[in-house]
Amino acid sequence: MDRRELMTAIGSMCGTATIAGCIGGNETNEQDIKESNNTENSNSTSNEKSSLNDEEVENCRTEVESHNEYLVDQSRKLDGGADWTEKYRYENNDTVHFDISTSVGQDVAVEIDSPQGQTVYSETGLSLATTHQFSSGGEGEVRIANFGEKTEEETKEVWENRVSVSAGNQLDPWIEIEEGDRIDYYIRMVDGARPNLRIEDSSGNIHRKHAVSEIIDDEFIAPKDDRYYFFMENTATFTAGVWDYTFEHVEEVPIPTTVELIVEREYEEEVEICD
Repeated sequence: MDRRELMTAIGSMCGTATIAGCIGGNETNEQDIKESNNTENSNSTSNEKSSLNDEEVENCRTEVESHNEYLVDQSRKLDGGADWTEKYRYENNDTVHFDISTSVGQDVAVEIDSPQGQTVYSETGLSLATTHQFSSGGEGEVRIANFGEKTEEETKEVWENRVSVSAGNQLDPWIEIEEGDRIDYYIRMVDGARPNLRIEDSSGNIHRKHAVSEIIDDEFIAPKDDRYYFFMENTATFTAGVWDYTFEHVEEVPIPTTVELIVEREYEEEVEICD
């Protein structure tokens, strides 16, 4: 092979190698570009996430809020002389509101004790309200009593009858009653002789005397607790008497009342508020 042919062959081989080398170089550059792009994208995404995280951080603060809670919300009927005790529980530094009201205009006596047993409130009335703040928590007590200062009349029939009483005889019904109780009586002659009436206590003391009459209509109020006799006498010598009579026991009975008790606790609580 002459020199020209040898150079041509070598040139042909180098040209092929050069093309291959160029192709290989281009592949390397594209890979580097892809990796570079991936790195840039990753950094960009990371920066975006970091920016979003910075934006998602909440701005929170602590504030004090007031709340109310019912400890007691009840009503109860109290007869005269009856009482009602109700307990209530609260925490440190609570403010406690008490409201007591009654029906039918009957006064009640109210006492409120702290957990230490100290009476912090004592009043009598129809509608009562008070507020107390307690530095230490625990269980207190509310006492409500109906002393029965307001009363109403209650009437009970004791005797009612029509009888015939022979001449010279008498009837002597009796009843045990308390001081201040009243007996209303009505005696009427139906036929024959007329009656009289005498009222005595258990010791024989005479408290009332009515002369002979066709109608005896009156009342008797007991001066003390005792047994009282109501003697109805026929003083005629020969004639029987037919009489109608009615006796009623009237006493002052304390009026029952319905009491409503509300105990409400007011307290403060720290809460977190986030904008």
